[in-house]
Amino acid sequence: MLLGYTHGRDVFNTDLQVSLPGCIARAFAAPKNRALVVQFLHFGENSRWSSDSPPPTPMVNQEVSIPLPGGITPKAVFYASPDSPALRNPVPLDFDVAGGALRTSLPELQVHGTLILKYD
Repeated sequence: MLLGYTHGRDVFNTDLQVSLPGCIARAFAAPKNRALVVQFLHFGENSRWSSDSPPPTPMVNQEVSIPLPGGITPKAVFYASPDSPALRNPVPLDFDVAGGALRTSLPELQVHGTLILKYD
């Protein structure tokens, strides 16, 4: 589903300082698709989470701020998560850009989530 956005020949790791409590975030640049992508792994309170641990409590409407490098201004923002049937395909999100950062709310983050910032 995210070939060319999170992996593939034309995708590169990029250093965006994205912080979300109880999560690890990693970012990718997908210039061929004119996108920046941030993937979240939510492990909750237990950073040594395993199959024996209960799943983390889902985050709902969690606000996130993402610094925008190089003057990039997103035209659209999408979110997908394999943990929710309603989010298995990317859905558009409302967002604001101010002070060189994008702000939006993730509808639901159980364990995995991917934010796609499309630009021209």
